[in-house]
Amino acid sequence: MKGQWIGYYQGSAEGRVMINVDEVDDHYEGAAYLNPTTRCIPATVAYLSTINKDHEQVATAYMIIFLEFANMIQALSSKAYK
Repeated sequence: MKGQWIGYYQGSAEGRVMINVDEVDDHYEGAAYLNPTTRCIPATVAYLSTINKDHEQVATAYMIIFLEFANMIQALSSKAYK
């Protein structure tokens, strides 16, 4: 592992974040783990990879809202047990 950062985040939700970065040949790869303090929001992981090892990088992030998915699974689970 090339580096790790552990801290807190806050905004529309808050919680702990852990980012792991690995050096792979000519670029970096890693993962960011978000663990909200509320149980209403599921934990999330995002994977990242750079094009090279330059200090400046450009990134695009695609956000997926899991709340509707979590609510759907909860509704299906409760129906299955009735």
